[in-house]
Amino acid sequence: MDSITKSKETFVSREDVYPTLLRTKNEIHEAVEKGEVDAFMFASLCRFPIYQVDFGWGKPVWVSRVHAPYEATFLFDAEDGDGIEAWVSFNKRDMPLFLRDTDILAFTSKPNHPMSKI
Repeated sequence: MDSITKSKETFVSREDVYPTLLRTKNEIHEAVEKGEVDAFMFASLCRFPIYQVDFGWGKPVWVSRVHAPYEATFLFDAEDGDGIEAWVSFNKRDMPLFLRDTDILAFTSKPNHPMSKI
């Protein structure tokens, strides 16, 4: 029981979780904007049934991400369930190198989702 009490002292209280996360996010964002740190975000929604969600107007035909002010990779299951979409953002200097990387190109294909036809 003593270890549980001791560990509780090192954690943020339930009421302070959101303010602490927001403050930390803002501090990181400011440091990135000032060029003090390099940050790269990586997240995956694979195996999360996002294409099964219906908010009342039907299931989504395509899922994407919003702009991130830093380099990031987001993974999503393809809508047809046969593959993974990787949304990758780099700075202007690094993106051309990424787009020509033969190892990356070997594992990519042209998007086959509804928005690729627009």
